Amino acid sequence: MNTLAVFLIVVVAVATAAPSSILVDEDPMPVTTVTTCGGYVNSSSAAINFQLGGAIPAGQVCLWTVQAPYDAIRFNLKESGLGMGDNLKLTRFIGATPGYQYNVTEVGANYTYTAGTVLVTLEAGASSTMGFSLEMYSSGDLDAGGGGFTHYSTHLEASGATAYPGNGQPYRDNEIAVIIVSPSEAGSRTLTFTGMDVEGSTGCIYDSVEVFAWEMGGLSSKARVCGSELPPPTVLDSGLGIIIFKTDSSVTAGGFAFNWM
Repeated sequence: MNTLAVFLIVVVAVATAAPSSILVDEDPMPVTTVTTCGGYVNSSSAAINFQLGGAIPAGQVCLWTVQAPYDAIRFNLKESGLGMGDNLKLTRFIGATPGYQYNVTEVGANYTYTAGTVLVTLEAGASSTMGFSLEMYSSGDLDAGGGGFTHYSTHLEASGATAYPGNGQPYRDNEIAVIIVSPSEAGSRTLTFTGMDVEGSTGCIYDSVEVFAWEMGGLSSKARVCGSELPPPTVLDSGLGIIIFKTDSSVTAGGFAFNWM
């Protein structure tokens, strides 16, 4: 057998021996159940059962962050007592950037995404309403990108304060940190920065702290800050705010701190 023939046989053998991707089916039923007003859902499947058979106060806003392990995500509205003035939304959140949005209204309908993180937001209308059950299932191949967050936290308290990193050490390069302020009690809040030590630049193009508020059924950027000067307070009309901190690959500083009330 000549050298060329041996080479071809080896190439074919290596190619045919390569393992194929193992695709994972959906769970037959949700493996996790969430009943709180907001939170972090990191599971292959879940049921968000919020106030089923109970009342939701007027103006209540809740946000759940769903991070599934596989690259196909399906949501299904199983039950709903929500009314015409209520909003239940899905928002793609890959790399902490708000993206394509669904308005979830039809019981039994499927709403699908390909990989990435998804925000589930409830905004109750001007009158009291009833609860709902929203199920999530993931399947397919492993989502290699995952959430892409270096830090994630949710605060459900009516008022409070936090700092990032908050450990006496400087923040790191290439961070994507997400902090959710989602009080479980309805009402507007004011978010006030009490400390700011972030690499400064015109337009905050290197490191930045950006504040989003939930308004008119979507996320609206209210402030993008850096440097050391404290920005003016930000009013969160619905009470829900998302703080996104992103850094580049060089120069770090102390971080930031804020409160809400």
